[in-house]
Amino acid sequence: MNHVLIPVTLNNFKSVSFWKKLTKNISSKSFPPILHSEVPMTLPLDINPDDVSDWYINKFKSRFEQAFNDSHKNNIQAFLGEFEYAFLKYIVRQSEKNALERWMDLIQAVYNAGERSVELSPDLFINFVYVVQYQFDLLKKEDLQPNTKLLAGVEKIIEDMRDVGTDKLIKHAQDFENYLLNRGIKI
Repeated sequence: MNHVLIPVTLNNFKSVSFWKKLTKNISSKSFPPILHSEVPMTLPLDINPDDVSDWYINKFKSRFEQAFNDSHKNNIQAFLGEFEYAFLKYIVRQSEKNALERWMDLIQAVYNAGERSVELSPDLFINFVYVVQYQFDLLKKEDLQPNTKLLAGVEKIIEDMRDVGTDKLIKHAQDFENYLLNRGIKI
C-alpha cells in the first residue's frame, strides 16, 4: 500500500502532516476506538443524610474520572484516541450524532476535570489543548461562538492548568488562551 501512498504524501505534505496531528493518538492496534458512554453519577435517593458526605468523598466520580480512570484505565493515548476518533467520525460523516455527542461529552469532562485531575495527569491536559486546537482549526467561526456547549467552561481548564502552577502547564494554558483569542474567542 505504501507505493500507492508515497505520491499522495509527496504532493500533499501539508495535508498529510495535519492529518497526522489529528490522528496522533489513534492506535492501529485497537482500531476503531470504542466510543464509550459513561452515565453521570447521581446521589442515591435512598441515602441516609448522614452518609451524603461519605458518598461524595468515597464513591462519587466526575465524568472525567469515569472516562479517564475507568473507561481508559488512566491511559492518555487511549483517552485522546477516543477523543480524536469521535471528532473525525463526526466531521467525516455528519450523520454520526453519537460521535458528536461523545466528542462534546469528553470536551466538557476535560473542561470540568478540576485542579486535582490536572495535577494527577498534567500530560493529558497539555496534549488535550494541542489536539483540541487542531480540531478547532477545522471548525467554522460560527461553530466557535461564546455561550455554546462547545466553549462553555473552556476558561475552567485554562484556569485549572494555571492554578496547578507548573511552568509547563502555565505555558500551555497561555498558549491555548492565545489561540482562542486569535480565533476571536473571548474567554
